[in-house]
Formats: sequence, C-alpha cells, structure tokens
Amino acid sequence: MPRKLPPLNGLRAFEAAARHSSFARAAEELHVTPAAVSHQIKGLEAWLGVILFRRLPNGLLLTAAGRAYLPGLTDGFDRIARSTAELRGRDLGGRLTVSVLSSFAGLWLAPRLGRFREAYPDVELFLRAETRLVDFDRDTVDLAIRYVTAIDGGLVSERLMEETLGPVMSPALLERLGPVTEPAALLDLPLIHDADVTGGEVAVSWRSFFATAGIDPPQDLDRQMRINDTGVAVAAAVAGQGVIMGRSALIADHLAAGRLVRPLSIQIQAAQAYHLVSTETGWNDPRVLAFTDWLRQEALTGQPSRRE
Repeated sequence: MPRKLPPLNGLRAFEAAARHSSFARAAEELHVTPAAVSHQIKGLEAWLGVILFRRLPNGLLLTAAGRAYLPGLTDGFDRIARSTAELRGRDLGGRLTVSVLSSFAGLWLAPRLGRFREAYPDVELFLRAETRLVDFDRDTVDLAIRYVTAIDGGLVSERLMEETLGPVMSPALLERLGPVTEPAALLDLPLIHDADVTGGEVAVSWRSFFATAGIDPPQDLDRQMRINDTGVAVAAAVAGQGVIMGRSALIADHLAAGRLVRPLSIQIQAAQAYHLVSTETGWNDPRVLAFTDWLRQEALTGQPSRRE
C-alpha cells in the first residue's frame, strides 16, 4: 500500500523551525529564505489540517499538535541521516582539511571523532588547529569552523550551534570556598579571564557577565589570571585554580563527568556562535558535505563524547 506522506520540504522546514524556535535559523540551515520556510510550513499545516505553530511577536510557540508531531519527525530525519552517512561512507575517500579553533578541536570535536571515522573510514581528516581566519584563496583548506558573530568576505557560512556562558569551577574549590549565593559573591573568588581571541573578538568577558547581572565590577577586575587559550583556561579551572566563564559546548563533558560544577544557575547568551565556513565550490565537495552533515548530527543530538 503506498504511503500517504506530506510534502518533504514542508516536513524539513517544520522540523528545523521547531528545533530552532525560529524561521530565520531554520532558513540558514536549509539554505532558503525565512519567507520560504514560512510558506512551506503553511502548506504543511494546510495539508495536515492542523496548526503546528503559534506565531508570536517575539518568536514561535509549538501547538499541542506540533509538540506531538515533532519527536517522530526528528527521529525519522536522524535515521535517514545515519543511513545516508553509512552508505556514503562506503565509497567516500580522500583528504579533507578542516581549519578549526584549538579550543573547539580539543574540548568538543576531537573526543567525538571516533564516530566520524566509523561512518567514513576512508576520509583522511586533517585538522588544522589555529585561531587566524582562513584565506581560502591561499590556504589549502576545505572547511573552517569559526566562533564569531558573523562571517564576511564573500564566503558561504552556516551557523552550527550557539552557546551560553556561565561561571564554572571545580567541585573541590567550591567545597573549600563555600557556596556562592549571588553573582556579586563571585567578585571575592579567584577569577580566571579567558582572553582567547577569535576573528579579532574576545569571546568571553567577566565584565560583560557582571554587567548583565546588574553589577558594576571594580576597575581592577582584569588584574587576575589571564589565559589566551580557552582549553588551558578550562584545564586551570578543572585543577581548582579559579572560576572561569564557561562556554556551554566546551565544558559539557567536564560538567557531565563532575570535573566542573556551576556555582550559580545564571547563564547568558553568547554573542558569538560556531559557524561552518567554506567557498561555494567547497560546499559542493562530497567530503565537506559528509563532514558537515555529521557535525550537524553531533550538535543536534548532544551525545556525550566517547573516550577511546
């Protein structure tokens, strides 16, 4: 008996918009306009005969029907992605050079690479850990992963994932110094300043955090330990040297393992996000497509890294 399925583009648009709670973010992922996403979802709603979203002035809200529909679609697309990756991995080979920030490579990407090798055993992956922005006309690079607010220079980019920022410290240090009951109490603790610069931007700032919390920090706030590499700053925090402004993607494994804890629940949205960047030609490379498909899957599932 033939399957009676809704339009595939409408399903993809709805699943992406529901996942991001945004037509604009869904449009970035699907490489279409927000208007196209909205049009496809309206067509899907008409086909189904139900309303999936309530369009509010400040965003989207799933209806009861939308909430019931989403899990099965996400699972179905995940299964398709995995099956496709396994199939494409059989015949895909050759070298893939990826320029990536050392902090992201060490704390998020590298521990997960075993799953990529399983799916694409013949791809020769070369990670170039570096902070400078890539010149695709000069450098032999297929793809770059950057943590910035926006990408300029005529390149084609896609937002991979966002981050939140919040204080983290080792459980031993928290036990020794006692509980932290409010953001202002952090001013009495040893703070570690992450001075990692990516694309000319300092990604993390204690001063911005305190300003968001409504606290006017002292002028000498910056006269504490400063580290220009996020990976080293995280290692210092794990070792109990102080409190860092933790970037959610990069500290997730440490939090899960109990090596770091949050003394306060307060978090702020990072201005920067992780972007996948390449040229128009690069995005047509099967190896780039395979790797970026895998990255999206890893970012969406949030699976913990696997130690090998």
